Formats: sequence, C-alpha cells, structure tokens
Amino acid sequence: MSSGNEAAHGVPVEPDTGAAYNPLTPAEDVHKLYEWQAVPAMGAGDAMAKLIQSLRDEGFHYASTTAPPIGHAEMPLRDRGGVHLYRLRKDKNYVELEERRVAQRVLEYQKLILELRISQDEKAVELAEYRKAHPDMGWK
Repeated sequence: MSSGNEAAHGVPVEPDTGAAYNPLTPAEDVHKLYEWQAVPAMGAGDAMAKLIQSLRDEGFHYASTTAPPIGHAEMPLRDRGGVHLYRLRKDKNYVELEERRVAQRVLEYQKLILELRISQDEKAVELAEYRKAHPDMGWK
C-alpha cells in the first residue's frame, strides 16, 4: 500500500498540488530520486551526439536544457554555458547496490595487491637463492 505522497506507480507526488514528481534540474530533485548527468552544449555536434548516445545507452533520459542568465538571448547556447540535463531514476535499492559495487571493487583491488605482493616475494626468494648459489660474486 502506498503512502499519500506516492502515485499508483510509486512516484512521489507533491503534497501541496498533488502533481507527479517531475524535477527538471538537480536542484528541483528534492527527494534525490534521480542520478543526473550534464552534457555541455558544444559546437562539435558529433562529440555531443556521442556523449548523449552513451548516456541513453546507460538508461538516462532527457530532462531539460539550461543556461545561466548571462549574455543576450541571441547568443548561442554553447556561448552562454548551456547544458543538456539527463536523468536516471535510482533503483529503490540504489544505495545498497552502490555499496555492493564499491565493496566488489575494493575486493578486486585487494586481490590484485595480494597477487603483486606474492609475485614480489617470489622474486625476493629467487634472488636470495641465486645469491646463496653464487657467493663468489661479492654480494654484501
């Protein structure tokens, strides 16, 4: 059963208006339900298109385009520092999933460190054995 602050599909509604929660910028995302990415408006259409496509491939959706209120309205969006905002709805278990992902990466790095230490120890043993087998070389 959903609370009075959620619509039937689980999206929170604003208590004052009853409207569906649909933030267009990170500042409006007061419930922090979305992950946000900004794509700078740039003159190189191919580079911007590649960035946008990579975000879409990850599941992001277009939210809005913003620019700071500087310059003239006739100025191109890229000259005014405009960005296209894309958002991705966080899973209900987002924090737990993120913690698991970080823990997995930590374990991978710890495994790599142990493998490197083992390799280093093996090289040290080989060197010690070589020195022992060749005492006439003047090892100190």
